[in-house]
Amino acid sequence: MLFKVLNLLEKTLKQKGEIYKNDDVAFHCPVCNLESHKKKLIINLNENNDKFGYWRCWNCRDSNGMHGRNLIKLFRKIHATREITDELITALNSSIILKKSDNQDILPSNKNTNNINLPEEFISITN
Repeated sequence: MLFKVLNLLEKTLKQKGEIYKNDDVAFHCPVCNLESHKKKLIINLNENNDKFGYWRCWNCRDSNGMHGRNLIKLFRKIHATREITDELITALNSSIILKKSDNQDILPSNKNTNNINLPEEFISITN
């Protein structure tokens, strides 16, 4: 497990995470603030698992959109400071981040992109 990521989560959420089923860490959700003895925000921090970076609040995942596959998006959702988000990006191996398809918009791509132009005689269907 990435202890640096866990420390950043605990620092941002201002609470201690509980190890849950060896792969997951549980927190009280900062969005729904459910007054419960159980921690409902579950985050997978096992970097060897295909579900690494998946997170969800079992209480408000649908009503508040508290679910996803990307730790950076989670940090933005919980309003982490830019410095902490930058520390997270540094702590994560970029190859782990880029394995997830929905993370392509988070980090700049190193690939060169080729511009493709339509022919001049092209007429849009809306015109």
